[in-house]
Amino acid sequence: MKSKKIISIILSVLTLVSVAPISVFAQSSIGSTSGNVSIGEDIEQKAKTKYANIEEGTAQTEVYLTIEDSDLIVSVPTTIILNGTPDAEGNYIGKYSVGVSGNMSGNKLVQVKPTDTSVELHQNGKLSKNAIITQERTRFDNNDLTNNIKTTGQVTANALTAGSWNTITSFELKIISKSDYDPLPSAKLLAENKDTNIYEDYDLFENGRAANIEKNEWSVTGNPANDIISTKMLYLPYGSAVRFNTNKLKNLGYTSGNPDIRLYQYSADGTYIGEVTRTVLAPNENNTDTDFDCTNFVVANKEGMYVRVRWVKWGNTFTENSTKDLQSVFTVHSLTAINAEIFDNKTLIKCWDNEGEYEGWATKTIFFNPKDNLYYAFYPSQPSHTEMTANIMYRTSSDLINWSNSTIIYNNDPDNTVSMDGASLCFNGDMFISLMNTPSGGENEFTYTSFLRSTDNGLTWEKQDFILDNNNVTGKYRIQRPRVLEDGRIFANYFDSKKVEKYGICYSEDNGLTWTSSDFISKYRKPENSEYDFVKLNNGNILCAERINDTPSIALSISTDNGKSFIKETGLYTVDGDHQMSNCPYIRYDKENDRITIYEVDRFKTGALVGIYSSGNNITDFLLNGTEFKGFKINVCSLGINGNADMGYPHIIDAPDGTVKCFYYNRIDNKAGTASWYSVSTIN
Repeated sequence: MKSKKIISIILSVLTLVSVAPISVFAQSSIGSTSGNVSIGEDIEQKAKTKYANIEEGTAQTEVYLTIEDSDLIVSVPTTIILNGTPDAEGNYIGKYSVGVSGNMSGNKLVQVKPTDTSVELHQNGKLSKNAIITQERTRFDNNDLTNNIKTTGQVTANALTAGSWNTITSFELKIISKSDYDPLPSAKLLAENKDTNIYEDYDLFENGRAANIEKNEWSVTGNPANDIISTKMLYLPYGSAVRFNTNKLKNLGYTSGNPDIRLYQYSADGTYIGEVTRTVLAPNENNTDTDFDCTNFVVANKEGMYVRVRWVKWGNTFTENSTKDLQSVFTVHSLTAINAEIFDNKTLIKCWDNEGEYEGWATKTIFFNPKDNLYYAFYPSQPSHTEMTANIMYRTSSDLINWSNSTIIYNNDPDNTVSMDGASLCFNGDMFISLMNTPSGGENEFTYTSFLRSTDNGLTWEKQDFILDNNNVTGKYRIQRPRVLEDGRIFANYFDSKKVEKYGICYSEDNGLTWTSSDFISKYRKPENSEYDFVKLNNGNILCAERINDTPSIALSISTDNGKSFIKETGLYTVDGDHQMSNCPYIRYDKENDRITIYEVDRFKTGALVGIYSSGNNITDFLLNGTEFKGFKINVCSLGINGNADMGYPHIIDAPDGTVKCFYYNRIDNKAGTASWYSVSTIN
């Protein structure tokens, strides 16, 4: 009988502090003596021993004493062992505690925290695995020390194989000024937090004038006619997704345009770094627009970020309740707590410039072709969003960085204007494009689908009709974004080209030659344009994500009978009840961890890539059994530089370097001819 192998994980921790008492500051109160009148001095209070001669009467005598912090004891783990048996979610966990005791000045804080929030576990002969370190709190005041307060933390790893894993990290000790930081211990921002933390109970903001920002001189006037500012710095760990719900602020009566909320970044010692602007969030060689409405952003710096917040008054009327209003809409989400992918705009790469006057607004598709080990990017070209006079073209790349010149595979026919609704690589090696046709003289809503197919690796292409339920429906229905599942079947949504009769889901079992309709009609939509995406989960269920015009903007349904029907259609609300314009939902599925990420692009607002995160099993339970949904939606990076520009539909793909890349195009000054294609990557 083969014995069960237990995974043993040892995490060695180097500590920067010891458990022995340490003296934090040099002695600054030196006592007076009777034999030497020059010795007595209090450095902190700038007072020295003085004598005076008196003849008659009395002399006023001042007595000084400053007691320095001493006998400060900090204990941290030197070794942490993770449980060799995973929990129900597949996590291997090791817990630890940090303790601080002694005496300290009332205006000081002692900070004890892990140096790294993410480490790599190593085992000879295997690829490294990521582990996340979280600690409930990292800062302690004098009351905590007097009461010998301890805090807990844990190391969490997932998807490990048998064998021994280990790594080395460290803890940091720092004494900081209490007045420089928020009253909330930094790690509590994300403590036991997979969703959100609201700051209504904390006095983070005050009315005042934010003057001399660069010199770190914030003055609080107490005049409610001034701005609302945070006089204390707020520490945001890596992976913090910050959100100011400006829609809620508008509902509270702040109606003068978008609330002008700004964030200013500082170093840990309080040195001013700069304003968090669009230039920082989305660098671009043509970027001149720094008027960024910074209501959503993610901290991509591994060391975290120190910020102050300023809400500029402009036309708003601030009252004594305004600071509480701002606190009520301020939330911080933890992307690292749920192992979400974090895109870093510092990895922005310009792929190619548009050729002529066109924009690639419709669905783009990128896939890897094992026949020639190249990535193929398919897209249409057309003068505007509504003029479907497109050529269909593609480019190739071996590394997703350097791209070939374009190859046109379909020249536009003036009598039958076209665009495209996605491309697929079939299991038999055929390339397959959903072609969007609009007859001459017709209008956009009468667009229908035919297909382009190549059986020779893209060298030649032939048109193919749309066969649905054994009927030729070319000219009647439009099909969008065919998605090839791991079993070789292709799923897509379809709808009546006149948008008055029918819309639903269909699938093909013969590489797109013929299609069969599923039993499904969305309860959310009228028969009109939409986008869907599909993925097969480890449990065999097929998940469908659809864009809807209602609130919320994403709905999910599931098939438990291999695609014959889709049931339990449910709107996917966010934890804060808010929603954004969605386009082209795109599902990425991590089979190893049974985790899905649903991406969309908020293209009519900030041009931001948006993510909704949850595990595959949680989605199944949520849809079939009505359990609580644990995901949330948050901007994971700001893609574009023009807030109202049409960024088009992005495409997301795994890159050879282990990152995930998002491809999109961006226009300058809303001109199609100035558009360029870019990619951003997740952080390794």
